[in-house]
Amino acid sequence: MSSAISGNLIEVDGVISTLGPHGTDSAHEASKHSSNVASGHNGVTLWVSSRYTRSALGGTGTAKFGGNYAAGLAAEIEAKEHGCDQVMYLDRTGGDGNLEESGAMNLCLITSDGHLVTPKLGTILEGVTRDAILALAPEFGLTPVERTISLGELRTNVAEGLITETFAAGTAAVITPVVGFKGDDYAFTVGEGTPGKLTCALRERLLDIQFGRAEDRHGWMHHIQP
Repeated sequence: MSSAISGNLIEVDGVISTLGPHGTDSAHEASKHSSNVASGHNGVTLWVSSRYTRSALGGTGTAKFGGNYAAGLAAEIEAKEHGCDQVMYLDRTGGDGNLEESGAMNLCLITSDGHLVTPKLGTILEGVTRDAILALAPEFGLTPVERTISLGELRTNVAEGLITETFAAGTAAVITPVVGFKGDDYAFTVGEGTPGKLTCALRERLLDIQFGRAEDRHGWMHHIQP
């Protein structure tokens, strides 16, 4: 894990937090929090923020730069105050809102009928890990789908067992199982509240390719001569 401290902000594996009065103690807590989310061995719970949004049409949500992370500081603090590991952003275009991203990670859902669904692009980052997961999905019998997903659909389909697994994906997190969601007046668990089998299998396959333990059939890996 790498980190960089500049001024009164700290960035640890893509998570930016403010340094408090204790300096290094706050840096350590930010590092520990980021590490827990990135490993996600037992799964994480996301706070669905009804107060903050990360991006909008015509904004900078599709670009990877510091301003996008800094804008999420307040929402991350809100998530921690509610006992959650990270925040789930909504686009707030109507109704209860549509799913966008989880902090600095893309969100993916696995359905009971064999689809791997992720929010469509437009206001969110086109993550490299997201692209890799969409490419790997058919190897596990999953059909990749990019479309709008409403909060109402997530809540209803999880309750009815139509969405069986959820996870977040990003450079630092790789694949982090999401086992629950909380909002202003609700909380629900996905499946049995433990990391899903397909989620874990996708994570293992991607890591195996990255570390050279499995064949790269997609042309992602390139040998660099010393």
